[in-house]
Amino acid sequence: AIQPDGKIVLAGGAGYPQEKFALARFTANGSVDTGFGKQGKVLTDFGPVSDRALTVAIAPDGKIVVGGYYNGRQTGDLIWSDSALARYNPDGSLDDSFGKRGKVMTIAGNYVDEIHDLAIQSDGKIVVAAYTGAYEEGESLDFSVMRFLDSGDLDSGFGKGGRVITDLGAEDGANAIALQNDGKILLAGG
Repeated sequence: AIQPDGKIVLAGGAGYPQEKFALARFTANGSVDTGFGKQGKVLTDFGPVSDRALTVAIAPDGKIVVGGYYNGRQTGDLIWSDSALARYNPDGSLDDSFGKRGKVMTIAGNYVDEIHDLAIQSDGKIVVAAYTGAYEEGESLDFSVMRFLDSGDLDSGFGKGGRVITDLGAEDGANAIALQNDGKILLAGG
């Protein structure tokens, strides 16, 4: 994501064997922004196994919103992923006014729930595109869209408890999101 001042924020995962949300910020000329986090980098731990950030956006107030997943549940040999959001202040510190100390974790699918893209509405609400469902025989992944309030709580006025799940057939999931000027939400994926 590119901030209004031209600085570039990247999100992903770092660390082995327990991966964490990883952010890095660069100045407009491509050098590491040492004023962000610790020497330009921020690591955020969500769960006991591993976490990965898959999308990042800059809010109108300059805060940084990151979405992805954390592996927080285990059944036998299988480790299931759940949605994870984090919001950071412009300096890279977690925003304590969001969720629990800057982090939100949501279990919604049978086993898998991952945020793949997000957009921020002009009112500060966060809309995310996700996969939800199970990888087991007879079950499938589905398109999912969730909306969160500025506080990090699911927006109960949106869909069912803050989420809409759409089954388009076999395996499908939302990879991208866009907000139209009329407030409608577009999802793309496969």
